[in-house]
Amino acid sequence: MRHLILSALVVTGCTGVAELSTPPMGPGDEVEVLDPTACAPPPARLRRLTPLQLEATLEAGLRVDDGQARPATWQPLRNRFNTTLGIIGALQPTAPETDVFSHEANVEAATPLFFAAMVSQSATLSTQALGRLDACIAAGPDEACVARVVREVGARLFRRPLSDEAASRYLEGFATWAATMPRRDALALTLRRLVLAPETVFRFEVPGADGRLDDYALAEWLAYTLTDAPPSPALTAAAAGGRLRTADDLAREAGALLSSLRTAPALERFASEWVPYESAWDRRGNERATSKPQVRARSEAAFRDLTSSFFAAEPEARTVEAWLGGTAGWVNADLAAWYGVADAGVTSTSTWARVELPAERRGALLRPGFLVSRTGVTSRALFIRDRLLCAPLPEPPVGVNTDLDEVTESLERMERRQLSPREVRELHMRAPSCAGCHSMMDPLGFPLDTFDGEGLPRTMLDGFPIDPSGAIAGTVSSDGPVANAGELVDRLSRSVDVQRCVATWAFDFVNAEHAAAADACALSDARRAFVASGGDFKALWQAVVSQPRWLERRPEAP
Repeated sequence: MRHLILSALVVTGCTGVAELSTPPMGPGDEVEVLDPTACAPPPARLRRLTPLQLEATLEAGLRVDDGQARPATWQPLRNRFNTTLGIIGALQPTAPETDVFSHEANVEAATPLFFAAMVSQSATLSTQALGRLDACIAAGPDEACVARVVREVGARLFRRPLSDEAASRYLEGFATWAATMPRRDALALTLRRLVLAPETVFRFEVPGADGRLDDYALAEWLAYTLTDAPPSPALTAAAAGGRLRTADDLAREAGALLSSLRTAPALERFASEWVPYESAWDRRGNERATSKPQVRARSEAAFRDLTSSFFAAEPEARTVEAWLGGTAGWVNADLAAWYGVADAGVTSTSTWARVELPAERRGALLRPGFLVSRTGVTSRALFIRDRLLCAPLPEPPVGVNTDLDEVTESLERMERRQLSPREVRELHMRAPSCAGCHSMMDPLGFPLDTFDGEGLPRTMLDGFPIDPSGAIAGTVSSDGPVANAGELVDRLSRSVDVQRCVATWAFDFVNAEHAAAADACALSDARRAFVASGGDFKALWQAVVSQPRWLERRPEAP
């Protein structure tokens, strides 16, 4: 179960009641951190680049992203390379209970399989790069040409200038090979050594004697965190000029990245992993409905509207309220017809347009990308508690029957009549072994029961009218009844509890692991800044990455 410090909710199992671990807070309040050890800098880490980061690093280092036409063989090569790395990543053991974001699950040590993939592709990558790096190579590279290419490529791949000692080692290797083969081939081998070097594949966080990272390490951390790519030339220039030494410097550079499109890949990945698409099909008929290919295709397309499209467009308008309660959305031809949006200007499933959706489809929770992937009261409510309120519930006690069909049959025998789905759940909530969890879960999902497994509105379920009323419970400041799904999303979109929770997920993403006791001060500051901004995502990311703690690292025992 995901560990969250400063959690507003502590659940004492499904057999008890939920208790608040902190007193009620007003809007914008934050838990005061009294333990001085809770304000420590993060540990120094050794991280292997993820496949996405490695691809971007090799493209930048070997000049495949500089505006030139890509070699015809580069795309298939890149696809094979990343497919191989992806398979290797899937084979590596991870801990789903603790790892949420893909870069958290990324192991620190590269496996033999990983290096086998690197070695098998590095020769082709290096050879293809020769014609794109420097005009002097075509004429038969002399010593000055080789030295310049090695230093320039090395600086881009290593994300910092090569030291004289390192440059000498690579040039000596070139000279040895050039004595027995054409100089161009010797240079290709030298580039291959650079591609396979630990400095290319890993991110080293080595603090100085004062515990601080140097400017290049900070530029590397900021770039990979916010862009999933190596530092841009502008960010590298800031590091070279000594302009990454304060929290204000981090805020300035982060603001520049967040105002560009460079952050789109990383923030889209954050969104899609924070709000994962799941195949949690509902009981009683929705299995058949959601198995229709067109329904799944539609919901998967709509999932893009929940994640990548929202975070990729209009950076100045990304707020929690807009995401959870706004009517702006992206549609293709299928979704436009499904929503009943006229004049969307899209003619196929591969073209997209930004439109205003009907009010009854406002926000992420009332669209098929969410409703189809989580089709039952329980799965929808659990998502809201975990990902939007940071108040996850524990697993059911051992021996408790969780098969709702069997529970329904048992209750109907006891009541000697057919029960509506709502009655079943209300009776279920009264059971002592279930009340602690279900009283905070089912009322949260009842309003969304007015949408079926295809994400379409409905008023009847199993022959009974649907009661859309529900409630939010077990939060710090958002508790209360809601009359329907619209009231639910409106309450959540303006909820300070949701803003604090989103800030926690963003902090975990930047921290590259779940918050622990040593992160309490930084997490508290991030939450406070996000609430003060009114839930503005750009302000959140800028606040999280520009805290003074990131300037330092503490040693961590192996």
